[in-house]
Amino acid sequence: MAKELSARRVKYSLLGISMDSEQAQANKLAWDRLGTLLAQLGPPVEQPKKETIYVHTPYYDTMNHFFGEFMRRNKGRNLDSILEKNIFYESGSSRVNFIINIIIK
Repeated sequence: MAKELSARRVKYSLLGISMDSEQAQANKLAWDRLGTLLAQLGPPVEQPKKETIYVHTPYYDTMNHFFGEFMRRNKGRNLDSILEKNIFYESGSSRVNFIINIIIK
């Protein structure tokens, strides 16, 4: 909540809108009340995770075919000139173990 208030102050200062101390105090009080209420309610109830159902569609078959064709065409391609530019950065994996690659422009 403190981040929200500081972000709001920055927003108001950039727009040229001044927030007087009474308004700031009222905002802080409202956020404090909301925080107290959320603390009293406790953590949210755990919802059962929905199962992901795989739906077979021709679109994915086509895209997979194009990707396979692209990979076959570029199998022997020399990528040294692209790699020397250092525009790709691999930063590990995501929460669901996908590899994260970043293109630096």
